Amino acid sequence: MTTSLFTPDQLSNEQYQALPQRSGSFLHRLLTHSPAKAMFGEIPKRKALDFGIWSHAMLLEPERFAATYAKDFDPSVYEHILSKGQDYKDWLKERGMKVSGSNADLIQRIAETGEPVHIEELEREKFRASHAEGTEFIPVADFEKIEAMRHAVMIDPKRAAMLNGGHAELSIVTDEFKCRPDLITGGAWIINYKSTLDAEPQGFGRKATDYGYPMRAVMECELFKQLYGDYPSGYAILAQEKDSPYLCKEFVIYDASRGDDQPSAWVYGRKQLAEAVKIYRKCRDANQWPGLGGAEDLQVPDYLMKREGLV
Repeated sequence: MTTSLFTPDQLSNEQYQALPQRSGSFLHRLLTHSPAKAMFGEIPKRKALDFGIWSHAMLLEPERFAATYAKDFDPSVYEHILSKGQDYKDWLKERGMKVSGSNADLIQRIAETGEPVHIEELEREKFRASHAEGTEFIPVADFEKIEAMRHAVMIDPKRAAMLNGGHAELSIVTDEFKCRPDLITGGAWIINYKSTLDAEPQGFGRKATDYGYPMRAVMECELFKQLYGDYPSGYAILAQEKDSPYLCKEFVIYDASRGDDQPSAWVYGRKQLAEAVKIYRKCRDANQWPGLGGAEDLQVPDYLMKREGLV
């Protein structure tokens, strides 16, 4: 089996996503929902995913972040700025001018007066044109939040040293599977950064398990071993809350120094991965991707049945 390592310059995230090899998220959907969902389902794009991409890039790849992203136009820097149609109409009405027509008509009428006035739509166009072509603009509130989150992480010298000395977004690709660890530190730990609403251990543990993080961690460690001959020194999730003061907590899934005494997440993840790989290979070889099966009785949750005295 061939196992290859690619830097972000050699394999962008878009190119990585397009590879036919299967990822940990694919295997998790296959195991927890159905092979059909994993194979044919579409993953919806949500704002939370955008925020995660931006925060990952700012924290783990600051140079790429600076070259790719920018804080969007901020109208609050102006003491007076016209932002919407009613603003345009009020401004024109004060001068006894015609106030009918589209917003474009109103803006043109304002511009033709020659008076010094700031119009948000025009100022935004000028602001964006001043940046390099292809720049992705991040909403002001989101940009300022991820800046504050990065500061909260990097203010800890130990974490700062770990992140600054690591390699972000390396891709490990085999004939069958692929992974793209957030960070491999200089000490050969794999770090997976997650922004979250709540990093409290029990609550985060439940969510992390629901999202398949243990199984995906085991898969990344297994591919690391195929590449380098040994497991990494460890694997941890760095969870950071998205609300001030942006608290951080590290959750260990694997630690080589602990030998066979590994966290329950590692034990659970290994079992899930073995099951998922077995199902995937069976479906792949037969080219059959079953869904949710045939008809069955509708189940009422046990707690409701007990509450109503029916069991």
